[in-house]
Amino acid sequence: MALTFLNRSNSILEGKHNGWLREEVFVRGDDFFNSLEENIRAAQKTVLIESYIFDYDELGKRFVQLLSETARRGVEVRLVLDGIGTWGSLKFFHLELLSAGVKVGVYNQVSFLSLLRAALISSKTGTFKRLFQWSNRRNHHKLCIIDGKTAWLGSMNITAKHLEIPGKAPAWRDTGVAIEGPEVAILMRDFERTWESTMTGFDASRKVKRWYESRLTPENSLVKVNSTGYLRRKNYLQLLATLNKAEKRIWITNAYFVPPGGLVRALRDAARRGVEVKVILPRDTDIFFMPWVSERYCYRLQATGIRIYQYQASILHAKTMVIDDIAIVGSTNLNHRSLLHDLEVDVILSSTQAVGTMVKAFEDDLVQSREFAIEEWMQSPLYRRIGGTLALYFRYWL
Repeated sequence: MALTFLNRSNSILEGKHNGWLREEVFVRGDDFFNSLEENIRAAQKTVLIESYIFDYDELGKRFVQLLSETARRGVEVRLVLDGIGTWGSLKFFHLELLSAGVKVGVYNQVSFLSLLRAALISSKTGTFKRLFQWSNRRNHHKLCIIDGKTAWLGSMNITAKHLEIPGKAPAWRDTGVAIEGPEVAILMRDFERTWESTMTGFDASRKVKRWYESRLTPENSLVKVNSTGYLRRKNYLQLLATLNKAEKRIWITNAYFVPPGGLVRALRDAARRGVEVKVILPRDTDIFFMPWVSERYCYRLQATGIRIYQYQASILHAKTMVIDDIAIVGSTNLNHRSLLHDLEVDVILSSTQAVGTMVKAFEDDLVQSREFAIEEWMQSPLYRRIGGTLALYFRYWL
């Protein structure tokens, strides 16, 4: 799918919306996980969780015990993990969860047997391209749905990296949200789709009809899932339309910023028509070369009036936007991997309180950030500038 593709599309909030019954924003991992744990302990029927990473550390052990206790008291607990994200950690807690009655599914588990099975299916059907797409796709969701009523999501995996622990590195800067409302049902349906894929594995013959995709996410939904190519295109076009209609501000916080051309042009055009466009990116990340690539875009974007900042206090991992009077929170990075390959989920917030919290969080992050200076970048180590330039040739995979 070419991300430069454009056609007429409604903006994200064009049309009628009922809004959420509850929108609560969390900008500290400790607060998010403490509140989530309290909600799980009160669950009566179901706890559905997806997490790209599930580390067996202070937080991971805490959640293994919590989910085990929840399953033992009769609540249905299902956990979807990613085959790459949990590589090396799943073996430490998998049996413990299963023995407690927790149902565990692994999305695109990378093993010799799974790859062999997929290769055999693709050889019979001639769908080698589909095999490659399947093996490359990851489940990047960070989602918990409790009793079909409350959904918790954002950019926080189940790992202690998001917690303030004395004597350890500062907690990663992330944003999470708890929401309630009728559209939680969309997240439930998307979870079931992902859960089914962990049970069936690679299926070259599986097709999804357009009517089902439309039912999964109505045109003006406050939930953005991307489990099909059609939904990816629709979400991307709606985002571009929203940026093109912005009047006051576009404030972006993003961990891995390698935007496609259409998004770059939308930000550039917004800045030229007087919209305040500010972007906060990490100075340091868990993927060492990603800032090198982002800085190549900073060099281009800053010349068009867009102000770029680098967060200094800790690793910045959040994926949020404030566009005029709405906010977007979720797992989507502004890179090709999120937009083209991985499963992501985001939600739109519009309440005065939630958007106000997002505005304050952005302003607080600005205080702990330093504006990107082209002169400093030109004086940075040659390997950093060359590495960032070379990585651009592989941006389709980043």
